[in-house]
Amino acid sequence: MVDRRAIAEELLGLKIKLRDTGIVPEIEDLQEKLKVLAETEGDGFTEEFGEGRHVKVSAPSESKFKGKVPKLVPEMFYDVSKARQEKLVADGMVIEVIESTEARRPSVTVKF
Repeated sequence: MVDRRAIAEELLGLKIKLRDTGIVPEIEDLQEKLKVLAETEGDGFTEEFGEGRHVKVSAPSESKFKGKVPKLVPEMFYDVSKARQEKLVADGMVIEVIESTEARRPSVTVKF
């Protein structure tokens, strides 16, 4: 049987050990330097170190105009009469869809 408390305790211990080394800010600083290089060069890159080890930095991307899209203001739609709502739906100007949250895997948060 898997002992989830033992696994969680081991994870917590490793996170504390990593924090106590003081290396986390160094890692973040190096990652930021690589991001700046990718921004400066305008392209992503991968540095290979053999045996399948590598550091990959994605290319920067700018916001791109995709076009104008009409958007319904739900509060205003539901403020008009039921007859007007039905007319807008019947005319195909408004469709009502069922919204659901996205399924997600469990996340792990370690606080120390």
